[in-house]
Amino acid sequence: DCDFHLMVPDPRPLIDTIDSFVPNNKRSNITITVHRESYRIPEQIGDYAQKEYDLLTVDSGDSELNQRLRIANNLAGELLYGTLIGIKGRGYKTGLALEPGTSLENLASGMTSFIDMILLMSVCSGAGGQSYHPEVTSKIEELHKAYPDLIIQVDGGVNEETLATVVNAGANNLVIGSYITSAEDITQRIEEIKRKISEQTSHHPSS
Repeated sequence: DCDFHLMVPDPRPLIDTIDSFVPNNKRSNITITVHRESYRIPEQIGDYAQKEYDLLTVDSGDSELNQRLRIANNLAGELLYGTLIGIKGRGYKTGLALEPGTSLENLASGMTSFIDMILLMSVCSGAGGQSYHPEVTSKIEELHKAYPDLIIQVDGGVNEETLATVVNAGANNLVIGSYITSAEDITQRIEEIKRKISEQTSHHPSS
């Protein structure tokens, strides 16, 4: 299996590029993941287009601006909805990424019916080696409780200290980067991770 994580403002051109070299009969084993925050337009909402803001809940202190933010969030959701349907229609699995500050309320009604994986970013996307955001743990738990059969991927700050936390919370797909690449013996580090995951999942078989 292969997972394309498209951490870009508008993933549609990259999806077309992936289409150009992936044969139709290979697409069912490939997940294309896009970000909920990808379709924000700075010209409409200024600095609030940044990924750190949750447009659904942020309070700017200006009621008129708050309304524009909610409208912009709805528009971004509609564009995202179309992209996800397009990915599924091309034969791929679909993944949706949420930044640490983006609430689960941004999962529009019915959207999860055609999403194969939710990626909960546990750091702000864009740089490796960041520390895990502890508040993401409750999001993992809430998502796992609501959608126990959904693949929940966690990306960011997963290491020997946080691995058990995310697995116990309900994550069943982990992205681990700098914790592996910073090891003196990468092969040994990978085996240690596999062992720890096996230990945790044996204690929590439903995770």
